[in-house]
Amino acid sequence: MIPRLYLQSLTGNDGTTLEFGPNDIIVVVGPNNAGKSEFIRGVGGIIANGLHPPLFVKGRGGRQGTSDDLLNWLSRISDPDHPGKDPIRYLSAWGDTNSMHARHTWDDRTTYPGLIGFFVKQLTTEQRLQGANPANNIPLTRERPQDPIHHMMRDDRLAARINGWFRQAFDCDLIVHRNAGSEVPLYTGNDPPRLPTEDRVSVSYLRSLEALPRLEQQGDGMRSFASILLATNCGYWSSLAIDEPEAFLHPPQIRVLARALANGATDPVDGTPLERQLALATHSGDLLRGLLDAAPKRVRVVRIRREANTNYLAELSSSDLDRLWSDPLLRHSNLLDAVFHEKAIICEGDPDCRFYSAVAAAIGTDRDVLFGHCGGKHRLHVGVAALRALAVPVAAIADIDVLNDEQVFKRLYEAFGGSWDTVSASWRIVKSQVEAGVPQRSLSEVFGEIRGVLEAATGSYLTMKDRNRIAESLRASSPWASIKKAGKAAIPRGHATAAFESLTRECRSVGLYIVEVGELEQFLPSIGNHGPEWCIEALSQDLASPALNSAREFVRSVVSGAA
Repeated sequence: MIPRLYLQSLTGNDGTTLEFGPNDIIVVVGPNNAGKSEFIRGVGGIIANGLHPPLFVKGRGGRQGTSDDLLNWLSRISDPDHPGKDPIRYLSAWGDTNSMHARHTWDDRTTYPGLIGFFVKQLTTEQRLQGANPANNIPLTRERPQDPIHHMMRDDRLAARINGWFRQAFDCDLIVHRNAGSEVPLYTGNDPPRLPTEDRVSVSYLRSLEALPRLEQQGDGMRSFASILLATNCGYWSSLAIDEPEAFLHPPQIRVLARALANGATDPVDGTPLERQLALATHSGDLLRGLLDAAPKRVRVVRIRREANTNYLAELSSSDLDRLWSDPLLRHSNLLDAVFHEKAIICEGDPDCRFYSAVAAAIGTDRDVLFGHCGGKHRLHVGVAALRALAVPVAAIADIDVLNDEQVFKRLYEAFGGSWDTVSASWRIVKSQVEAGVPQRSLSEVFGEIRGVLEAATGSYLTMKDRNRIAESLRASSPWASIKKAGKAAIPRGHATAAFESLTRECRSVGLYIVEVGELEQFLPSIGNHGPEWCIEALSQDLASPALNSAREFVRSVVSGAA
């Protein structure tokens, strides 16, 4: 067995304890100044000595393998000094220990001083930029690799693997110069074609190679990307921690990097799969989505938020994550980006998001607030449950006809942690009296309107205007269509109105805001149209105008109430 050290558990100063496995990809998210970088910096100390930064009150490292496994492994990855004698010294670029100390530490202690460099690596921003520099040349047949570039020199399969990821990101090759004298530089560009009489050390080929740009002379993004590839593919570490691996990269490169990180490493010596725990602090939704696409079962999303001197830890459970990520619409929405914000407002559809976020910006309440949608009121509960599991302060906005469907409304209210018994009586009163007190249009009335549209139509096909008129006639056949047009003013007075006010008050207390004017479009009914067309015209208006007073007050209450 290959011996391993990894982060097994930690307890935050809020009392929350999280447990991790040796092959987990721990993705640490949260708003600025929450403690993400502190988490990454603390991983090595927790595993090595149980030391923890102020963010945690305790932590524990886990291990796999016996002391015999450890000594065999150290002999394989380092240059033993005085083999056959005791103690044997193991010296490599990753650490320096001897057989007596290593065995004693592994067998008799719960901390691992002197061994941590062999097992745990924190890849800092500066190291990522310097990792693109040339390595010192070594005799590969007599010395063990001391730099990731040495592994690329000695293993063509590994070099091809790294180059494949690099080409996906930058559409050019990452090439090792194998005959540059005392150094081993990397070059970028299209690998020069070789004639049948040439090989990789032919002078003519090397001259063509040296005409290409050197990696260390490229931008920060390309250098950082290459260094992460080298570290993850050419190192023996069983735990690797990286703060903001997406730094310096554009979204397309970030997504490739995520796939490369999640794809797993191979042993630099024999090419066998190498299990590794990754701890990544990120501000990038592209990185998180890329990791979930490539390895959803390995990803552990941990969100940190800070209030005063307390850092609160929360994890999105695998079941919540599976439910969120298996929903195609949610998977490709911006909803997951809410983990990087202070709070989130979930709406029914995209026009709602655009209008409410624009109003929030106009009144200055949009700082660190994400507006996202779930593709309809019947899906709002999925997003609410997922974000609440990660302790993201969240509110939801639903049109008044959310009250029309018991299951939709009940699931949504309960997703906020509300008890159905608290609102069920009020809901039944509103539901029954709306449907009894608001007259429904007869079938003949609806049929007559649709026939009138069809008879007046010209040409071979219905125009968009004709289709909208037909759709409006169908919608208007329900009493809830009248409620959506007139809002709470259309609810029968007396008992029903009192029940509605009680119901909406309870909803607001948990974070659910029902549009009391009926629907989005009724904030500015003079425009006409519906959905995207209404939204486009509404956003061209002066959002500070008196006509939008009710919209501004509504959005202000929603943002301030998200919790």
